Amino acid sequence: MGSSGLGKAATLDELLCTCIEMFDDNGELDNSYLPRIVLLMHRWYLSSTELAEKLLCMYRNATGESCNEFRLKICYFMRYWILKFPAEFNLDLGLIRMTEEFREVASQLGYEKHVSLIDISSIPSYDWMRRVTQRKKVSKKGKACLLFDHLEPIELAEHLTFLEHKSFRRIS
Repeated sequence: MGSSGLGKAATLDELLCTCIEMFDDNGELDNSYLPRIVLLMHRWYLSSTELAEKLLCMYRNATGESCNEFRLKICYFMRYWILKFPAEFNLDLGLIRMTEEFREVASQLGYEKHVSLIDISSIPSYDWMRRVTQRKKVSKKGKACLLFDHLEPIELAEHLTFLEHKSFRRIS
């Protein structure tokens, strides 16, 4: 059997560099799912804040004649992350801080295009998600009524919709 790249482990830096290099000069991604997979699974081995910090370090430390292109591709990767997983940038305060620091560094280096690529100000609010996932302590003293004849039809529909919502949101 010939030697192939399959089965070989990559370091985090190599994995991130591969994901970053998959973006072309216009920020388009080829038909690869690797960046999406990395962003979906990164929480298994490091937090989103640590991943953003790693990308920021790569951005800061880029050197050589193609460092501007590499920095731009890092910003494309960040933009991809923001567009595909916007809830992370609304719910994780550490990630929000790192993204703002990323924007400050890009601004200090004079890359206004990079600053606009990693803009999280237009992300919709996911406060409802934060509230939905918070558990309320239920007192076990009361009795539950399983009769529905005391409810108006619209009230029953609202209760059933809420119960279905709780079930459906658990599906990943």
